[in-house]
Amino acid sequence: MIKKTVIFIFLTLAGFACSDSDIDVIEVEAVIEDVSNEAGFESCEWLISFNGTRYKPSYLPPSYQVDGLQVYAKVELLSETANCNGSLNLIRIEQISPAN
Repeated sequence: MIKKTVIFIFLTLAGFACSDSDIDVIEVEAVIEDVSNEAGFESCEWLISFNGTRYKPSYLPPSYQVDGLQVYAKVELLSETANCNGSLNLIRIEQISPAN
């Protein structure tokens, strides 16, 4: 009986731990920016800009590393800041496609 109770509690906790309800993915229309020649952003290389704010993607596929490229993206805003510039928030791109 105790064994069943322990297994039930474990499975219940595991189910809550795997929940993705705390992940907020938003859809945005954005512009890719090459900032490798911009003072203070040289090591950031590529940023994604939307709603008047720049973000550092945790990963940007090479085929989207085009300055001025307009894209549609589903992104998750992360609570971390970018290593290349402490004032930029990181984002994780879930999906990305060209806007045109």
